[in-house]
Amino acid sequence: MNALRCTRGLVVLLVATLWLAPAVAVAYLYVEDFTTTDYLDPLNTTADWNTDDGEVRLFPFEPSIVGSADTPSEATGIAIAGNHAYIADGGGGLQVVDITDPTAPVIVGSCDTDGLALDVAVDGNTACVAMRWSGLLVVDVTDPTNPTPLGSYDTPGSGLGVAIAGNHAYVADLDAGLQVIDISDPTNPTLAGNYDHFGSAIDVAVAGNRAYLANLTVGLLVIDITDPTDPEYLSTCDTPDDAWCVALAGDHAYVADWDSGLQVIDITDTSAPILVGSCDTPGRAYGVAIAGNYAYVADDYASGLLVLDITDPAAPSLVASIDTPGGSRAVAVAGDRAFVADNDHGLQVIDIAEPVLPPIQIGRYTGEAVMDVTVAGDRAYLASSSAGLRVLDISDPSEPVSIGSLGSSWGEFLSIEGDLAYLSRGRLHVIDISDPTSPTEIGSINVTDGPERISVAGDHAYVPVWLWSGVHVVDIRDPTTPVAVGFYEVDYCYDVAVAGDHAYVVTATRGLHVLDITDPMDPVQVGHCDAYHASAIALEGDYACVARDGIDLRIIDISDPTAPVTIGRCDKTPYSRDVALAGDYLFVAASYRGFHMIDISDPAAPTLIGRCDMLDVAWSVAVAGDHAFVADHNAGLPVIEVFQRRFDTHANVARSLVVDGIDETIGRARVTAERSDSVTWELSADGGANWQKFPADGVWRDFTHPGVDLLWRSTHEYPGNGANPTCGRLEIEYETATTPVEGSFYAVLTEDEIVTLRWTVASLAGIEGFDVYRATSPDGPYRKVNQTLLPASSPGSFEDWTIWPETTFWYELRAVMGDGGEDVMEGSPVAVTTDGKLASALRAPSPNPFTTETAIEFDVPNHVGAVALTIYNVRGQRVAELASGSLDRGRHTARWDGTTSTGEQVPSGVYFVRLEAGSPASRFPPASTSCGLRLGARSRRRSSCSCANRVNAVAFERRPPWQCRGGRGVQVAAVRALCDVAPAGRPVRVLPSGRPSLPGTALSPSRGADRRGEPDQRALQR
Repeated sequence: MNALRCTRGLVVLLVATLWLAPAVAVAYLYVEDFTTTDYLDPLNTTADWNTDDGEVRLFPFEPSIVGSADTPSEATGIAIAGNHAYIADGGGGLQVVDITDPTAPVIVGSCDTDGLALDVAVDGNTACVAMRWSGLLVVDVTDPTNPTPLGSYDTPGSGLGVAIAGNHAYVADLDAGLQVIDISDPTNPTLAGNYDHFGSAIDVAVAGNRAYLANLTVGLLVIDITDPTDPEYLSTCDTPDDAWCVALAGDHAYVADWDSGLQVIDITDTSAPILVGSCDTPGRAYGVAIAGNYAYVADDYASGLLVLDITDPAAPSLVASIDTPGGSRAVAVAGDRAFVADNDHGLQVIDIAEPVLPPIQIGRYTGEAVMDVTVAGDRAYLASSSAGLRVLDISDPSEPVSIGSLGSSWGEFLSIEGDLAYLSRGRLHVIDISDPTSPTEIGSINVTDGPERISVAGDHAYVPVWLWSGVHVVDIRDPTTPVAVGFYEVDYCYDVAVAGDHAYVVTATRGLHVLDITDPMDPVQVGHCDAYHASAIALEGDYACVARDGIDLRIIDISDPTAPVTIGRCDKTPYSRDVALAGDYLFVAASYRGFHMIDISDPAAPTLIGRCDMLDVAWSVAVAGDHAFVADHNAGLPVIEVFQRRFDTHANVARSLVVDGIDETIGRARVTAERSDSVTWELSADGGANWQKFPADGVWRDFTHPGVDLLWRSTHEYPGNGANPTCGRLEIEYETATTPVEGSFYAVLTEDEIVTLRWTVASLAGIEGFDVYRATSPDGPYRKVNQTLLPASSPGSFEDWTIWPETTFWYELRAVMGDGGEDVMEGSPVAVTTDGKLASALRAPSPNPFTTETAIEFDVPNHVGAVALTIYNVRGQRVAELASGSLDRGRHTARWDGTTSTGEQVPSGVYFVRLEAGSPASRFPPASTSCGLRLGARSRRRSSCSCANRVNAVAFERRPPWQCRGGRGVQVAAVRALCDVAPAGRPVRVLPSGRPSLPGTALSPSRGADRRGEPDQRALQR
C-alpha cells in the first residue's frame, strides 16, 4: 500500500494494487448415509446416529429420577394434591411431603395411624387413610404441616385401598368387600352401605355411579353405587393373576395384575366388561396410573417404573422404564412428573415428560361453534352451537372425530361426572353418556337467568347463575329428577369449583367467595378475597387460580379457606375466560389473545412461558395427558400439544469428524439432504472454530471463514405431534477457494471528502457484477454498501458518500458469479482514513417522502461547539427543533414524526431541515440574516454571507399515504443546499441544481419544482 499525505485542498490518495494469477476451483463431494460411524464425532454428538436404520434422529425420552424423600417406614400408597404428596407409609402413618421443588422434596408433616397406613386419598382439605386392620382414618390436611386426625371407622375386614367421591369414602376391605363410609361429618364417619362379596378386595376406583374393585380372586369387580347406601353387584372380568390396583380412563379400566403385568378391560358396557389387551411386565405389577395415552406401572423391585403406550388400548406396548432404588408399590401422575411410593425408599420423583414450548396445534374439529369443552378418557364433550352436546373420539388427538350428539339448540357450559353429562342450555340438563354414540337426556331442572359453568361433587351439582342470582345447589342422587335444595345469593357469578367441604365461587363484582358446604342445603360464606372481574377458577391443593377477565391472573392461597390471600399474579394474560391445571402448569383460554401456558411451580411468581394463537375467541380449555383442548367459538375445537414424552429433545445434535481429504483452502459449499424440515445444518471450513448455517437447498454459499478442515453438524428440533426429526442422507459439495481473475483494486479519498473505489480485471468471464463491502475493522463485520449490483465492467468504479470523520474504513470488492456465489478478490481489503476535520454533514432524510416518520442522519466534526437541527416550512417558518446543544463528534440520527414543537400535525408538503454548527454565540442568527439562495436549473452563482457559522440544509417532502407508492419518490432535480458558509466569512460555494452539496446525500423529491424542473423560487424565500 502506498500512502501520500498532501496539503489540505489537494487529493489525499491511498492505493492498494494487486495482480492475481488465474486459478481453477476444484469440486469435491461428501455423502453420509448414516450406515457407518466412520465420520461420527462421539464427543460432540448427542443425537441417535442409528446405523441399523441409516438415519440420525432424536433418542426416545428416558424418564429420570430428579428427587427423593426417604420416609420412616415403607411407602405403599400415594396421592398428590397441589404442592404436596401424601404418602401412606405403613408403620410411619401418613407422611406429607412438600414437592414445590421436585428436585428437593421435604417431609413437612405427619400423622400417626392406629394400623398400618396402606393407601391414601385426598379431596380438598380432607385425607382418608386405609389402615389395614383399623379400617379408615379421616384426616384434616387444611394445614399440610400439621395433619390432624378427625375421626375413624373400623371396617370389618382389612382396609387396603380407598377412594373419595363426594361425601363418601369407598374402602377396599379385603375379605369384607366394599365398605361405603359417610364422611359428611368427618369427626364421626359412619357406615352408609357395603357389598360383601367373594374374593379379596385390594383397591378401588370410582367414576360416576360405579365403583371398580381390584380383586385378588376374580380380577375386576364392578359395583353399582347409584345409591351408596345399597351398593349392587353388576359384573366381573377375570384377570390372569391377582388384581392389585385399578385405574380408570374413559371406556377402559387398567389393572395392575401382579405377575401378569397390565391388563386392559373395556368397560363401555359395565354390565359386561371385556378383557381387550395386556402387556406382561418384568416384575410384579402393584400399582398403575394413567396420563393421556400412557400407563405408568409400579413394577416392584424388578424394574421400578414402566411407561406403556396405550394409544391402542388393545395393544399396550412398553416404551420406557426406570429402575427405582426400592420396590415401587404405587404411582401418581401430575403434569410432567410421576411420584412413586417406593416401599423402603420412600418417595421418588420422576420426570416423565417435558413441556412443549411454544405449544403446538396438532389438530382441530370444525363441525360447529364450541362454547365449552370437557375431556374424559378418550372422549371430548362439547357444548356446541348446533348439537347442544357433541361427543368426539380423541383417541387420535390430531384427528378428532364426531361420534355422537344430542339436541339442536345452543349448549353453553358442560360438566362430566362418570356416565353423566350436565349441560346448561337455558335449563340444567342431565344426559346419560354411558353410550357416547347415543347420548340420552334423562332429566332436567329450570335454573333462572341462565346457568354458567357447572361443578359436580358427589351427590350435588353447584350451578352459578350470572345475573341477579347466585349459586344453586342441585341434588342429583336421582339424576332423572334433579332437585334444587340449596342456594347462595351473590350477583354476577361466573364459575365455581368444589374441594372437600368448600365451594369456591368467582364473581365479576365481588371477587372470590369461599362457601362451607358441609350442609349443601345451607351454603355459608366463610371466606372472601378481592379479585374483581373474576371469570374462571381452577383448584390445586392449597391454591386457587383465578382468571380476571381483561385484567390478570391471580394465584390465591386457600390453605386456610376462611382467609384466602393473593400471593402471586401474572398480568401477561388479560381477557382470560377459562383456566385448567396440570402439575406445575396453568393453561388459559385467553379470549381473542389465544391460548396461554403459565408456569406456576413458584406460585408467588407465575410466569407466561408459551402461547398459541387461535383463529377465533378462546372460551374454554380442558387438559388431558399431553394435550389441551380449546373451545375456539366459531373456529371449533383446536387440539394443542403441551407436553411430550416421546423424544429426548435436549439430546439433539449430530456432528461429524473432518470429512475432507484435501489440504487446500475450502471456499464455498452447498448442502442437500433427505430430512424433515425441522433439521438445520451448519458447516465449518476451519475445523469447528467458526460455524455457518447452510440450508439444505442445494445453493452454493461462500464460507465467511475459509479453511482446510470441513465439518458438519445438524440440530434436530421437535416439530410436534410425535414427529421425530430425522435425516437419512446428507450430501455436501465443496470447492477450493479461488480468485476469479487477475486485476487491481484501489481507493481514493478526494478533497470533496468522498471515497472513490476503482478496479480493473483481466477477464469478466462468469462474472455477473460486483459488490462493495465496508467495515471499520479489517476483521469485520463487513456490510454491503451498494444498493444494487454494480455492472460487470472493467475498469469499474464506485463512490461512497456515506463516510464520517476521523475513521479508517476497510473495503472489499466481491465478484458475483453466475451461480450466485461471491468471490472476494484476494488482497482485499484496502483501507482509507478520513480527515479529522470533515465539515458538518447533513444526510438525506430516509424515507423521503414519508408519511409517519423519517430519519435524518448528520455528522458532527470535532471542531464544532453547539449544534442545532431545525425543520422549516417553505415560508421559512420554524416548525420543529430536533436537536439543540453540544453533541459528541461523529454520526447522529434524529427522527421527525411530522409534528410541530407543540405536538401539532403538519400538513403534507415540502419542508427543509437545516443543520447549524458553530459557537453558541453565533449559532442562531436572526431569520433576516440567514442565507438565502435563488437558483435556476442551469445557472451556477456565487454569493456571500456574513454568518460566522456553518449551515447545511436539505429539502424533503412529507406526503399523504395515498401518494406514496412502494416508499419511493419521483427523482426530480431539487434544491439541496440553502447555503454552505465556511467560517470567517469565506465565499459561499454553490453547486449546480441536481448535484448534492453534501457528501452522502441523495436527491429528494420536491413538489417545489416547476414544469421545467427548475426550483420554485417561493419555496426558497425565508
